[in-house]
Amino acid sequence: MEPIWDFAQRTYAAPGFAEAALRLQDNHGADVCVLLWLLWRDAQGCPATPEEIDQVEPLIGPWRRAVIEPLRTARRAMKNIPGAETLRARVQSLEIEAERTALERLATITPASA
Repeated sequence: MEPIWDFAQRTYAAPGFAEAALRLQDNHGADVCVLLWLLWRDAQGCPATPEEIDQVEPLIGPWRRAVIEPLRTARRAMKNIPGAETLRARVQSLEIEAERTALERLATITPASA
């Protein structure tokens, strides 16, 4: 079984994926981590069941709202501020680490077939 973080990095780097995923996030409120988890589960031959999907929001919703979204907001706020490049890069690194934590939490949802 491929580790979820390796899968997520490879998938996110695929041509067009990041742009499409961020459009879904920004325009429709999609959670890119959840999208990657669903794709990972499918790639592992264990598509998520409705019961497993019901576990997602309680598991990572509070983390997303308290950590990931504030980091994203701060990073985006610094985008065009001269002199903020280094700090923005550090915040982006923290945001990515927070997303990795969310993905690793999602990976703990045991496939129903296991």
